[in-house]
Amino acid sequence: MRNNMCSLCKLNLEELDLSINEFEGSLPACLNNLTSLRLLDLSGNDFRGTIPPSLFSNLKSLEYISLSYNHFEGSIYFGSLFNHSRLEVFELSSNNKYLKVETENPTCQVVPSFLLSQHDLRVVDLSYNHMTGDVPTWLLDNNTKLEYLSFESNSFTGVLDLGSSSKHSHMVLLDFSSNCIHGELPPFIGSIFPRLEVLNLSGNALQGNIPSSMGDMEWLGSLDLSNNNLSGQLPEHMMMGCISLEVLKLSNNSLHGTLPTKSNLTRLSSLSLENNDFWGEISRGFLNSSFLRLLDVSSNSLMGQIPDLIGDFSALETLILSRNYLDGAVPTGFCKLNELRFLDLSHNKIGPTLPLCANLTNMKFLHLESNELTGPIPHVLAEATSLVTLNLRDNKLSSLIPPWISLLSKLRVLLLKGNQLEDSIPLHLCPIPPEIGNLSGIHTLNLSYNQLTGSIPQTFSNLKEIESLDLSHNRLIGQIPPQMVVELNFLTVFTVAHNNLSERSCTPTSAPPAVKPPISENKENSSWETIFLWSFGGSYGVAFLGIVAFLYLNSYYRELLFYFIGEHVPFLRLRG
Repeated sequence: MRNNMCSLCKLNLEELDLSINEFEGSLPACLNNLTSLRLLDLSGNDFRGTIPPSLFSNLKSLEYISLSYNHFEGSIYFGSLFNHSRLEVFELSSNNKYLKVETENPTCQVVPSFLLSQHDLRVVDLSYNHMTGDVPTWLLDNNTKLEYLSFESNSFTGVLDLGSSSKHSHMVLLDFSSNCIHGELPPFIGSIFPRLEVLNLSGNALQGNIPSSMGDMEWLGSLDLSNNNLSGQLPEHMMMGCISLEVLKLSNNSLHGTLPTKSNLTRLSSLSLENNDFWGEISRGFLNSSFLRLLDVSSNSLMGQIPDLIGDFSALETLILSRNYLDGAVPTGFCKLNELRFLDLSHNKIGPTLPLCANLTNMKFLHLESNELTGPIPHVLAEATSLVTLNLRDNKLSSLIPPWISLLSKLRVLLLKGNQLEDSIPLHLCPIPPEIGNLSGIHTLNLSYNQLTGSIPQTFSNLKEIESLDLSHNRLIGQIPPQMVVELNFLTVFTVAHNNLSERSCTPTSAPPAVKPPISENKENSSWETIFLWSFGGSYGVAFLGIVAFLYLNSYYRELLFYFIGEHVPFLRLRG
């Protein structure tokens, strides 16, 4: 590549765009000879080594510089850019701890001061560069045409100081997420950024209420204020005025009050309010978006029954209502949620069973633990043939483990701990091909704290992918099948405590009474979480790339592609 780059240096280029390829190696110093160059985009490659200090000294015509998402090392100094007055786009989103942006102050990593002399900037992205100091809001004042400003994942402190008379009508994206900004949000933020489409201030230490002026942002499509210390109620003007809002993330704050009784967020596709202090019932007018795909109001203090209107959100794929005080039956409205893939109603008081009309064909992750489910394991689950995780532990389920469990061939985590299941461990849990060998891919199996009797089937040795097996606190007798010791190569957690197992075959004797288990977290949780991240995150990451593809077509939004890939597509691999 170096020879090819040197060849390019001999041309009279005005634009050089090598972005999003697999180019590697170091940058040749001869790029400095391209004196007519207006655009230089090397982002999204595998360039390494140091950036030549004289790279920009002769490139007086540069308007566009993008070096983001490579593997540069060492120090880079932009002093030669002081006399560049035409610069419109400057991108150095590194995410590389080995690259340091040198500034005039060697004791701290602040914003390069050459930016002080720029007045025509449209795009600035210096995310992931370990920069410190006060929030550089002066960039907004100096560049009235600024559209895109991102300083994600730095270490800026201070307050978000924006004058009430300021107006930045060109701003489309503002991202100061994952810094150390404190204080309150500017009360007139809605009028300051009237055409803002993306606002991300998550992961800071912001306090106070959400300003009502947010409702003036009619163009706002994504608002993320999660992981702060915000308090107060949801402003009614925001819920009624942000008519373009598609993504709203307010999780992990101290917001309180009842959920809104009316809203005008008809385009909303994702709402995250988890880990706040909302109380009361889920009201009928809370949401009215037919596009809603994700709803998470977990870890609040909501009470009452799940309203039947939940079925009106027919596009829902993820519904998380866990860790509230919800009670009563699962409403028949669930029978309309044909696209549901992730359902978490755990840690409530919901029971006694699931509606027979529920369509669970697409369900992959089902969490109903710590509720008031009674009777046999709901037969409607026999149709959930896509299930990867089924968690029913710590309920009051009784009767036998049904034979149709063997039909759930994609199941990787089965947690039935802490119920009142009885009889012997059924052979259909063990993969005996071809008739009932359908659970061979299971990774976690927990049948502890039930009333199971009989011996451990020898065919358990056929669970080749098993990593965690807990049969403790039952009434099992006999030996541990010796084949299990030899053939279960991935088994790392094996618990059979509090049974009547021995080294020899034996007849049944009195067993200790079944004990309700303590609520605990162990390796089985990390197992199903890993499986969830792979399947759930991967599938939604691919879908999300389609959404942000149009952003990539605009030069100053191209980093969003990388940002969302890094945030939403975990590179995990599940054996089998």
